Amino acid sequence: MHGTPSEVPDHYREADPMQLSIPQAKQWLVHGSTDDTVPVDFSRDYVAKKQKVTGKEKENVHLLELAGAGHLDVIDPHSAAWKQIEELVLRHAV
Repeated sequence: MHGTPSEVPDHYREADPMQLSIPQAKQWLVHGSTDDTVPVDFSRDYVAKKQKVTGKEKENVHLLELAGAGHLDVIDPHSAAWKQIEELVLRHAV
């Protein structure tokens, strides 16, 4: 970001997906319910906010919350959560 939020606030605003409108993309957030690094509420709040938008800025955003999955389970092909992620990707592949 080339600085702290107080030094380059525009960089942080431009990189914050909560501040961006992304109506042209289908968004799937995948989050483990027991993630102790990034709380699942981050994803829940993002999806809730984006789903409230109406009109031409409406976004196609969804959350797959994986029960019992931790922070690294969503990228570990040996985790119990991986099968659900694989199914999601294959079901929604374009």
